[in-house]
Amino acid sequence: MTKIFDGAKLLGPLEESAEYSKICYQLAEHFVNSESQSGSNSQDIDKILKNPNQHFNLFEFQDGLVVPYLNCEHHIRMRTNRNLCLIDPDDQTRLYHKKLAVFGNSVGRAISKQFIVGGIGNDITMVDPDIVSGSNLNRLGVGNDQIGSAKVLSTALELSKIDPYVTYRTSTNPYQGEDFGNDTDLVIDEMDDVRSKVLLAIDAREKGVNWMMATDLGHRAIVQGSYFKNSRDERLFGGKISEKEASLLIENDVTPKDEQKFLMKIIGVNTILKEPDLVKSTYLLKQGYLEGIPQLYSTVSKASAYMIELARPFLLGRIERSFREVFAPARLSQKRAAKNTINDFKDILSILLNI
Repeated sequence: MTKIFDGAKLLGPLEESAEYSKICYQLAEHFVNSESQSGSNSQDIDKILKNPNQHFNLFEFQDGLVVPYLNCEHHIRMRTNRNLCLIDPDDQTRLYHKKLAVFGNSVGRAISKQFIVGGIGNDITMVDPDIVSGSNLNRLGVGNDQIGSAKVLSTALELSKIDPYVTYRTSTNPYQGEDFGNDTDLVIDEMDDVRSKVLLAIDAREKGVNWMMATDLGHRAIVQGSYFKNSRDERLFGGKISEKEASLLIENDVTPKDEQKFLMKIIGVNTILKEPDLVKSTYLLKQGYLEGIPQLYSTVSKASAYMIELARPFLLGRIERSFREVFAPARLSQKRAAKNTINDFKDILSILLNI
């Protein structure tokens, strides 16, 4: 079961204080600018500053930091002001009131941050049993102070400082079906375990909750979504694996090698073949030469960014179908295509079959 993160404590309305005068002035100025057609208005700024308890709240965070924030409505309007024209104001409001659930907190951390920074979701569940380790540092964007911390709690603390008004629910247990309900607007799968991935997709379909997954694959990013909202017969993973294969995985009636093959089918073997360096690195991982599957922070960032670009219209009901998109730089595609000779493909296929 998930728990509400309590690392951001609302102390109450801000009383007049010289200690926070500088940051309050900056917040008031930016808010007035965001609301005005003609720029800063000193009278409006002064009006806000003279009544801090009506406009500011004080939060204390788990790490001891105490920070003032504009009240919830003003905070969101100020934070999302520069989204205007790119995102319709009514759409922005609708997006903020969505309920999200993210499973897996490596790529999932970057995705969750994209949501909160973009003003999407005021209730987000994050599930991952793992802790931050040294091998995570190349893609999580955190410092050594976070090593040993539960990934979801580390993420919740970071995100709560961006928007402390959001409800953050966390679980450090492996995925369980009760981690989200049918009132969730979107579930995101960023888990490594293939059985958990299948369980989540089946649960989302049964509950009629739309599902998305972003995969960082070498230098490529894959984003796919399943429209389960009004279609309980929608195929899992776009039909990449059959219902029979899904049942075998759930019943644990497969070998670890079979699980790897199913995972490759979900991602797409043709796409994997376009990343021969990643395949060879994965082979080295299995031989004990590498600590984890090679991942680049740049590709994690790319995958999370494309995820959000597609999640917005999906959440707003402007995409009412399942989809799968692969993103790769054109020069990279040309270079890889030229490099991959017939012998290369034979070598890669041999590795894939023996992973």
